[in-house]
Amino acid sequence: MPPELIEHYGHALTAARAVLVLVRPSDLARPTPCEGWDLRMLTAHMIGQNEGFATALVTGDAEASAYAPRPAQDSDALLGAWDDSVKHLLAAVDGCDSDRRVRLVEIAPDATFAATAVVEMQLLDTVIHTWDVATALGERYRPDQPLLELVAAGSLRVPAGQVRTRPGAAFAPPSLTTAMDDPWALTLARLGRSLDRRAPLSGASGREGGRR
Repeated sequence: MPPELIEHYGHALTAARAVLVLVRPSDLARPTPCEGWDLRMLTAHMIGQNEGFATALVTGDAEASAYAPRPAQDSDALLGAWDDSVKHLLAAVDGCDSDRRVRLVEIAPDATFAATAVVEMQLLDTVIHTWDVATALGERYRPDQPLLELVAAGSLRVPAGQVRTRPGAAFAPPSLTTAMDDPWALTLARLGRSLDRRAPLSGASGREGGRR
């Protein structure tokens, strides 16, 4: 696995934790930019995705149940579960060959992806979900420039069109405008979100079993 990708991924996971540590028990019922999901559901999904991707990277495959949400009863349990999932995930990434083929049952059950591409996909989800959580808490989050460049490139590879309008779609349709010149605002818009908190957020609907 490219060392720079591992480094960027570690930064993304650390940034996510810095936002998750702000969550209090009373916050878990807050709505998020992910339509229909409160913070309890969103964070449960994030932890489940970490665990599922870790299993897929280690074994080359993971059943849908491996990605199942892990809901926490309170904020302390949430942070502990997140830390455990990150430990499993980083160990899986560190020990995985870049060219290893991995099946992602939630994305394309009849295809496989190079492990590097799998990590890039999960990095995209991590950064975007960190913004989702921060926004739900009324906090600001913007990735550092290297992460932003990676996520911006990844957002261009997310399919658009009718797949975005289906029930349970991973991302809402793009909300692009010609006036966008900020790369972070543009990246969020490509994934159906809005950087302007004064407007209703039209974030991605979580599909059953996980994001993406």
